[in-house]
Amino acid sequence: MSYERFRDWLEEALDDLEAARELFQFGRWSKVCFLSHQAVEKALKALCIKKLGVYSQTHSIAKLIEDVRGVIVIPAFNSIEWILTPLHFLGYISRVNIFQFH
Repeated sequence: MSYERFRDWLEEALDDLEAARELFQFGRWSKVCFLSHQAVEKALKALCIKKLGVYSQTHSIAKLIEDVRGVIVIPAFNSIEWILTPLHFLGYISRVNIFQFH
């Protein structure tokens, strides 16, 4: 897995987030939930590649969070609300410069 692939994963995560937001307006709840999960999973995989130099094949958000826990500090990261509302997490990482594109 190329170290630079983190950008691909992050772009896909942001695209999934945008699609989830658009579908939310139409009440497509199951799709919103699915795409929200996908967005968070892809963002965490991007973070693992960028900060840890590894690609994780898991689909478990809990496992991915455990993997990055020592690399980045996110407010209320241990709070269940971050797991129950994945848009909070993705919204947070899209606002902060943790990927530092250079």
